[in-house]
Amino acid sequence: VMSIAHPTAVKLDKKKLISLLTLKKPVKRKKQAQEILPEKFEIEGIRFVSKKLNHLPAVAMKLIFPGGSKEETPEEYGLANLFQRVWTSGTKNYSCLQIAHILESQGASLSGFSGKNSIGLDVEFLSKHWPIIKPILSEVLTKPTFPKEELETEKALVIRGIQAEKDSPANLCHRNFLKEMYPEHAYGRNMLGTEKNVASFNQDSLQKFFEEHVQTQGLVVSSVGSFPSQDWEEELFEICRPVPKTAKAPLVQPKIETPDSMRISTEDKQPLFQSHLLLGFLGGSFQSQDRYALKLLSSCMAGQGGRLFLELRDKQSLAYTVAPINSDGPVPGVFAFYIGCSPEKLVRSIKGIRGEIEKVIEKPIRVSELRRAKEYWIGRFELEMQRYGSQASLYGLDEFYDLGYDHCRKVPKIIKSITTEDIQKAAKKYFLLDRPIISVVHNEPITEDEVREHWKTQS
Repeated sequence: VMSIAHPTAVKLDKKKLISLLTLKKPVKRKKQAQEILPEKFEIEGIRFVSKKLNHLPAVAMKLIFPGGSKEETPEEYGLANLFQRVWTSGTKNYSCLQIAHILESQGASLSGFSGKNSIGLDVEFLSKHWPIIKPILSEVLTKPTFPKEELETEKALVIRGIQAEKDSPANLCHRNFLKEMYPEHAYGRNMLGTEKNVASFNQDSLQKFFEEHVQTQGLVVSSVGSFPSQDWEEELFEICRPVPKTAKAPLVQPKIETPDSMRISTEDKQPLFQSHLLLGFLGGSFQSQDRYALKLLSSCMAGQGGRLFLELRDKQSLAYTVAPINSDGPVPGVFAFYIGCSPEKLVRSIKGIRGEIEKVIEKPIRVSELRRAKEYWIGRFELEMQRYGSQASLYGLDEFYDLGYDHCRKVPKIIKSITTEDIQKAAKKYFLLDRPIISVVHNEPITEDEVREHWKTQS
């Protein structure tokens, strides 16, 4: 449809106009670019996952070693976290200032990371700067010095972080929850450690941790980008070759079992103008068939359009903040519900959370809710995958946890296949109403028996 306004003295030739707008030849659509897939190489036990892209002249890399807080003995609690903060601060031939100056002048980054199950390095740089980054990375992997001045600075920051967490009611509520959920397991500990432990750590502590945990056995090197070498994996292998093949044997962790009864933690704190409630259940693991059903259920309940916000905040005015928490891992994670409310609304909040849990157990969620959750989840996933760093992280971690380096490519299809019945089935399986974990931080003493009665009594 076309509309034209013109002076009355002008006579338009409509047929000529139509002929001008008619395409003589059909426009050929450009063929969609074929997806570039990552590839896996293994050299002497080291797994390399590489995806070559030429959209940008840059490379993102992740080196993942077995380790993390689950490998700490009681005297080492907090050591993995401190190690990753100081690891890249100095080497035999590069001082902290030299490393910082080189990286900043090239727009590159090199940093350590530590989690519950792994430690490692994140590296990002422009391809042309690889000859400058390579020797620094090589020395960080083989000759770190853990400079005393940097170590003392980081120790002070970690201790302040531990003290700040104690003063935060929300963090206190979360810590108490994890202690009840994982009473004997490393997952129940604070990864920052204790003030006493952190204060006692020295250069020898970090050097020992380095020697015991930085090993090529189990190492995964994931890289995405425009590689500066035709023999990229062989070049990376030469950097990793001097790293010991084996080091300390992993610690044996107790098996995580579903609680056989309700577990409750209560704590009072003054002054406090907002009570904090976190209650939940043992969740799924990476191997669980329900893993993505739980993720979608969390999305259905999260955000300003989610069930918790609409029902507990908008309709009942119970909460300042309300949100689901869903995590998984190589061992079972948690599915929990957090709410921050006025102290006088704590009892109603406990009952309100239970009511929302009962709804998803008793009746499938609406198709429109599931559609919204899927669109949000897939949209966020695809947006995140636009970054080289995110791709390197996902490919590397999926391979590290034996899911397969290409697992993330299957995720959108898995998400689309999940039904409302799948979600209800997962809710029934994991939300065991007779044995939740409940953590409360309140402005006045409240007993476990009181919390138990509030949970059991219907509103």
